[in-house]
Amino acid sequence: SSVMEQRQTRNARWAALAALGWMFLPLVTGRVYVCDDLLNYHLPIRQFYAQCLQNGEAFDWMPGLFNGFFLTGSGQAGTYHPWHWLLYRCLPLETAFNLEILSSFPFMLLGMQLFLKRQLQRGDAAWLGAIVFTFSGFCLLHFLHPNAVAVVSHIPWLLLVHSVIFRRGTNSSGWRIAAESGIVLLTASQLLLGYPQYVWYSLLAEIIFCLSTAGWSSRGWRCLLLIGLLKSLGFAMGAVQIL
Repeated sequence: SSVMEQRQTRNARWAALAALGWMFLPLVTGRVYVCDDLLNYHLPIRQFYAQCLQNGEAFDWMPGLFNGFFLTGSGQAGTYHPWHWLLYRCLPLETAFNLEILSSFPFMLLGMQLFLKRQLQRGDAAWLGAIVFTFSGFCLLHFLHPNAVAVVSHIPWLLLVHSVIFRRGTNSSGWRIAAESGIVLLTASQLLLGYPQYVWYSLLAEIIFCLSTAGWSSRGWRCLLLIGLLKSLGFAMGAVQIL
């Protein structure tokens, strides 16, 4: 019944918020996640990145690591991503580091909930699927690799905007333009995070979804061509990290 669905939706939403609240505790208590790679690699290179931004210095080359290290080429600091630049330019290191790590999870949760709600037309099922995806073993075990989780967090949003492109007759021109822009910007964002292995995972998910949705109709193939062109523009926007 609709009453049962509403109650289950509300319960699932509160469960998701409770899990996120637990993860965000260090942010509000002044602590920092420092387990394994987070302490040994990610935090030091972000400290260097933040210092360079504060001093107006170039951050591509890190002289204090391996007798000189091409930080941009490594990619794992995502130094040219606008979100990273904003965090480490405007906030204290500890706050910026926590936000970088943690922001991927609510972003992922909301994206998957919206995508599944559009596909399944049930709020409770959408929230359950979003919880399973966001707090899956894959995402939590890769908590130590923030760039990897950040790239994966874009997948639900990309699938969502792809579904808007394919949906016939129900989308206003404004939603269509937003979806087309979303494909370009989300793709560029993934690449600028500096972890191309996980961009490949995303491409696999997108290809499977798009081919299964397009079918054999001429309109479906036109949508595939459009998406391909938009993805190419996204790759061009992320070219600084690719190069």
